[in-house]
Amino acid sequence: MSSHVFMPIKHERKVVNSYYFLVAAFSLDHKKHAECITYADYHLAISSGIKEQMMARGISAQNISVVYNPVSIKTIIVPSPERDKPAVFLYVGRLKFEGQKRVKDLFDGLARTTGEMAATYYW
Repeated sequence: MSSHVFMPIKHERKVVNSYYFLVAAFSLDHKKHAECITYADYHLAISSGIKEQMMARGISAQNISVVYNPVSIKTIIVPSPERDKPAVFLYVGRLKFEGQKRVKDLFDGLARTTGEMAATYYW
């Protein structure tokens, strides 16, 4: 992965008036640019340990939901962005549609939502 994985968030925030979600599926310890996760408005973590790492970097517990891996199908309510602002979902990682990474589940979940959205991928 590039060392600039998170940097576009900071730049886009100034240009695009959007609402950003971050899904952390890896430990934030010893990751270059891990402090850049604070640029997102809402966070999903795959473990309570990753949630604690996010909180240690200054992210409010109210802005983090834990979704354990593997994900069972259930309803999770994520706060809606302000009116007239699209929700932007950020995926960082290998693109494996149905295998280990199951990016298909992300698309299936997004297909069941309403409202204006955008997705950004970094791999």
